[in-house]
Amino acid sequence: MGTKNKISTADKFLKKNLPYIDYMAGRWEDESEYENIEDYKNILQKAATPFGIVIDKMIAQPFGFKFRVKELKYQLISTPTKFKLQPLL
Repeated sequence: MGTKNKISTADKFLKKNLPYIDYMAGRWEDESEYENIEDYKNILQKAATPFGIVIDKMIAQPFGFKFRVKELKYQLISTPTKFKLQPLL
């Protein structure tokens, strides 16, 4: 799988799941005192698996997660007004 295909796979995953990820970010903001961030990882992994994506780590503050498509690694962070996707080295 070429780099362009891996990026496309990440894009497809995010486009399909961004509304749900946004919901999860809002829920985490409200429920972080009572819920375990790792529970969110398990839920996200179920959505990511069909795309061949692995959720490596959840980030509690600000809400986000690190994930990979083969050897390409990314971090998605939620802010109050947008999501920020960063490639990781």
